[in-house]
Amino acid sequence: MKEEKLLNAQNGMALLLINILLMLASILGIIFAGRSMDSNGADAFSVTLLSVSIVYIGIIGPILFGGLKVLQPNEAYVLTLFGKYYCTLKGEGFFFVNPFVVAVNPIKTVKPVESSTSAQKNVGVA
Repeated sequence: MKEEKLLNAQNGMALLLINILLMLASILGIIFAGRSMDSNGADAFSVTLLSVSIVYIGIIGPILFGGLKVLQPNEAYVLTLFGKYYCTLKGEGFFFVNPFVVAVNPIKTVKPVESSTSAQKNVGVA
């Protein structure tokens, strides 16, 4: 049996703001690269800037947003990485964790689905 590992997660607000700024910078990079390629032709700097900006907006930025987790008071998440226990996140706040982990709250319960036998009793009765 594995022992519980507590995660000392980073502040999520700082990473949220940095990621938003980098997404906006990537949009400006796409605009700048497009205008530069239009007037000067496809030079190496413009092509590289365009490629990096598109990759950040399309892949890296959204993945980083997936690592942001919000915990309410008296709540905890069990984090699993590819099906194996990774760590536990406790304490209220807004955190950034590895974006590839899956967060499960073991305390929250799922409402049971209404059984089909009670629904079938009323069928055919006229």
